[in-house]
Parts: sequence; C-alpha cells; structure tokens
Amino acid sequence: MERLADFLSSLGVEYDGRNFSSLDWVENEETCNLLHQKAFEIIEAINRQKEESKTDRIGDFRSTFALAIACSHFLGKGHWEIKMILAGEAHSSYVSNLVKTGDIDVFFDHQCRKAHLDTSLEMHYLMFRNLIAQEGMTGEAISDLFMKHIVQTSNAIQELMRFLELCGRQEHPMNFASDELQGKMAFDYYVSLIQAVRGFMLQFSCVQPVIQVEHAQRFFEMAGPLITNAIELMAQFRDGASTSYIMFQTVMAQFGTFFVKYTEHEIPPASNFDQCNRATIAFDDLEPIETYCTLFAHVLRLMLIRDHEGLQGHLTQAIQDALDALEASDRSRHYDVYSNIIHQLINDEEVNMILLSDELSITW
Repeated sequence: MERLADFLSSLGVEYDGRNFSSLDWVENEETCNLLHQKAFEIIEAINRQKEESKTDRIGDFRSTFALAIACSHFLGKGHWEIKMILAGEAHSSYVSNLVKTGDIDVFFDHQCRKAHLDTSLEMHYLMFRNLIAQEGMTGEAISDLFMKHIVQTSNAIQELMRFLELCGRQEHPMNFASDELQGKMAFDYYVSLIQAVRGFMLQFSCVQPVIQVEHAQRFFEMAGPLITNAIELMAQFRDGASTSYIMFQTVMAQFGTFFVKYTEHEIPPASNFDQCNRATIAFDDLEPIETYCTLFAHVLRLMLIRDHEGLQGHLTQAIQDALDALEASDRSRHYDVYSNIIHQLINDEEVNMILLSDELSITW
C-alpha cells in the first residue's frame, strides 16, 4: 500500500507541520477529490477499528494531520468533522507512539491541540446557527440557545489563553526543538485567541436584536472580564511584526466599539477612531497578506464614522483608505466578504450582521 506521505507528495501537498509550501493544489479539482477520498478511507478504517474494539493506531500521524489540514483548506465551512476526526486520530497516534518510544514532539502536540480547539469553535458555532435557523424558532429560544453556546465558546477561549501562556513562557526541559518553533507555536495560539475573541463579539451582534435583556446582562458579565483578560495576555506576547501589531490593534478597536455600542461604557468616539487608525494606516509598504489583515479594521473604522456624526469629517479619507487596502490586499480567505461589506458601508447600505458573523467569526 502506498505510504500516505508519498501519496500527499505525489499530489504536490507538502506540509512542514505548520504551513504548506504551496497552495496551488487547492485549485486542482481532481487533487482535492483524491484527498477527500483518502480522508474517507482513513476515517472508515478508524471506525472499523472502533467497532472491532482494536487499539491499533495509524502509523504516520504527521501525514494524517497534514491531510486533516489539507481537507479544511478546500472543503470550507460545514465540514469540520473530517478535520476533527483525522487531527484527533493523529494526536492519539502520536501519544501512543510517545508512550512506546519516548519520542516527544511538543510542537506537533500543540499543533494538534490548537487544531482541536479551532475546530471545536467552528463546530459549536455552526451547530448553533443550524439550530436557530429552524422554522418556528422564537427569539426567546434563540436567546436560550445562545447562552448555552457562549459557555462553550468561553471555555475554548480560556483554553487558548492557557496554551498561549504555556507556550509563550515555557522553558527547558520541554523540547520545542528550537526557540524558533516555540515562538511560532505561541504566535499560532495568539492568532487563534484573537480570532476567538473577535468571533465572541460578532456572534453577540448577530443575535442582539432578539436576545433577552437578562441574557444580555449575563453575557456582558461573562464577556467583559474574559475579553479583558485575553487582551491583557495578548499584549504580553505580541511582537513588533506588522501582522501581530495589526491584529492586536484591531481586536482592541473592536472591543472598544463593541462595549460602547451595547453597554453604558463611555469611551470617546475619537479614542476608538484612533485605535482603528493604528490598525489600518500605521504601516507603509505592507505585503498583500498583511494588508488583508487590516481589512476588518477598515470595516470597523467605516462603521464608527457612520455611527458618530462628529467623525464625519474623516469619511472621505476613510473610504479612500479602505479602497486602497482592497486594491493592495491578498485575494485569499474572505476577501470577497470584506469587499462587499466595505462597499455596502461606502454606499450607506445596511450591513447584514448575521452574514458578518457567519463569514468572519471562524477564520480571518
């Protein structure tokens, strides 16, 4: 039987444990179909082992993990099961191998843990959205379901905080193989934490029109301290790189505008606007993917101007800045969503907060 590593390599799917050397294969439908088929074959084998009560694990856990991540690239939302099963099996197989051989790989262990948390956040949100989309769902029922959903989200955020602190502060003898790998892992948790916090706020905005008053109060009692603690932790681990800075300033801007809009917090609009500026126009000569990271802050900036008459004098420049960012941005991920929302704001159209939450809660 062909080794999984050889199978992936033959399709041009080269994974270094964190990134693919190229994503050209994503555009090849035949390649994606073959990867999808291979994933199902492995999942069927896993299920057969469970039915037969066998404890044997797959041998090549690194390639299985690579396949899990590859499938998430071309399957998109709603197919979290494949990534969850394959990544989970890869991690279990790694642990089994560790017990037998003592061969520890802290970086791989944490990549699996992070994949589990990221996928759990996606799974819980999509399950929540499917439930509230059912016919006859009342506002009260949606509010009840949301409160159950945010407990799961809150738990995941706390786990991401725990792992970020663990990786960021971990000293020897834990074997990260190199300080570089340790730094990369801490940064990956940092990005996942920022994304989870962003999603936490977007998801509330999605249901805010129907949420019960007492539930909204409970949400902010939970969300306020949680998000504050998360931001304080992120501040300790951000570095001087433009991407890290942009992401941090963006979540700070979102936090400020979010709590002013939905609570009695009094933060001057000009202060929140300055925060948005730091996330959008603080750097020159950004790479396309770095410019992409500014697009959410451009959305926040335009929303803030629309909501506060005293900021209207900045509208023309903010529109031009947002259009320039769209022009210079990488076209991957959710570029089309950002483009549509920015043009809706420019044209003074209503922004669909449900769409905003659905598209931008899970990934950048």
